[in-house]
Amino acid sequence: MGNNRRHHLKNNSKLLNSLSLIIAGLFSLSLILVNKTFFTVKKIDCQQNNQPCLPATLDKLTHLYNQSLFFTNFNKTLSQFFDYQINKKLPDTLVLKLENVQAHYYRLNEESIFEIAQEESLDKNLNQQINDLTTGLTQAEIKYQNIKIKKDVFIILLETNYRVLIDKNDVSNGVYKLNQILKNIELKEIDTAIQEIDTRFKMPVLKTKQTVI
Repeated sequence: MGNNRRHHLKNNSKLLNSLSLIIAGLFSLSLILVNKTFFTVKKIDCQQNNQPCLPATLDKLTHLYNQSLFFTNFNKTLSQFFDYQINKKLPDTLVLKLENVQAHYYRLNEESIFEIAQEESLDKNLNQQINDLTTGLTQAEIKYQNIKIKKDVFIILLETNYRVLIDKNDVSNGVYKLNQILKNIELKEIDTAIQEIDTRFKMPVLKTKQTVI
């Protein structure tokens, strides 16, 4: 009789274990289904280099929409960016802060003008600097015709035909100085002969002749 009781208890224990596994499996499955139904990416709040992400960057993030907030390996999907921080806002928002973003690959054509390329062509550091420059100009709404480089100096031809010089190792400061000049000074009212804005000095210099670099 004792053996029968032990056998009965053993069977009950196996049944309970099986039921526990089934319940745990159903619970996990329900969590996955709920997560995939409700906690998926519908919005992306994105910043790059402390500014709103450019369209070119947002294009690289479209594959994240409708992905699970909790079951997606975002580290793997964002490996194309150098530095990033990820936060999640329930029920459907992914918050991204991207640093050192290279929105485009660039190359230098035969006239030493930067052009967007399909694959990596330049040194990574230079590619990052030209990305920082074009991003800064775009965000400041400064329109330009082309950008060249010579002896560590970015040479920018604006749509207004002024030439601008910016140190390639001090891009953000150079764009800031240029933006302040364009916003606050009517160049033609000062001197119609002005040809160049040189931002490489503590105070930007307006020149009537182009600098030989």
